[in-house]
Amino acid sequence: LKTAYWPRPVVVGSYLVVVGGNWDDADVSTVFVGKLDEAGKIASWQIGTPTKYRLESPSVAVWKDRIVVTGGYEAKEPEGEVTTKVITATVDQATGTVGPWTDLTPLPIPLVLHGSAFASP
Repeated sequence: LKTAYWPRPVVVGSYLVVVGGNWDDADVSTVFVGKLDEAGKIASWQIGTPTKYRLESPSVAVWKDRIVVTGGYEAKEPEGEVTTKVITATVDQATGTVGPWTDLTPLPIPLVLHGSAFASP
């Protein structure tokens, strides 16, 4: 049984998407998707498309059906580093399927343990 530290959860429509984290001293690219029922309880879990990078403590925000992941601590060999990476994927509102992850313009500076949000007009 693995213990997960510092994953980043976010709600997209009727799905709870949990991105990355650290499992027993190993940063992971794993994505879990939980279907929320009418009461807000998780009815079922599925594995989503893994992120392109193994990230711990990034920031995760949602814009419509799109997840945006910024920064974090990226596992690399021989040693990890705080990153400027920004990646995004869509979540199908009918199935919870996470699409492929694509890179966006990097952050101007490396960030970790930060927050992010989108505001609609």
